Amino acid sequence: MASEKSFSFVVVDSASSQVKLVSRIKPRESMLKAPGYEVYEVDDRLIPENPTAHLFDGDSTWTPVRSFHVEVARVLGEISTTAERALAILKRGYTQNMIETWPQQRSEAEAYMKDASAEVTTLKGMSERRNISLEELVNRVNKKVRRSAEYTSIIMGDFHAAEDKIDDLKSLSDSDQLPDDWFEQLQDIAANWQAEWPEALKGA
Repeated sequence: MASEKSFSFVVVDSASSQVKLVSRIKPRESMLKAPGYEVYEVDDRLIPENPTAHLFDGDSTWTPVRSFHVEVARVLGEISTTAERALAILKRGYTQNMIETWPQQRSEAEAYMKDASAEVTTLKGMSERRNISLEELVNRVNKKVRRSAEYTSIIMGDFHAAEDKIDDLKSLSDSDQLPDDWFEQLQDIAANWQAEWPEALKGA
């Protein structure tokens, strides 16, 4: 035997379509006749969870109300995660212990470039084990340092540029001047902030 349908009364702001109240009890006559509100009797099965966080067109369409602060947090989380993954690409294939030798290698390479007679114990030993000249190893280290610096500046520069755009929107929100297309602007920032990245970083 089919269960009997149940209905609730949905009170909607006429201007914005924002749901103001959902109740099994019929609203008072004063609210039914109040200007600026519409009241609909809706099948409970069609009412979404947390209905007052939606817009309702009076027919069957429920549209979630987007929260600026929630969307900002989401986009910031997405671009932060992408930036973190991109930075991790620079260390891919190396253990943490190997990575911890990089500052020493960089320091010795810089010292050698200034004075070829400088004491560069780590690089000297590495070059001997690899059967390449010390000068060649210094050049390789310097090349990796430059590439790492270039990629890091791209990642962090573009991340902070995206963050700056989001901060601009937050400032507009704080001064009650948030544009109607704020969601589209956030989506554009999220989709395009890394558009000019080199292919080596595109997999992040």
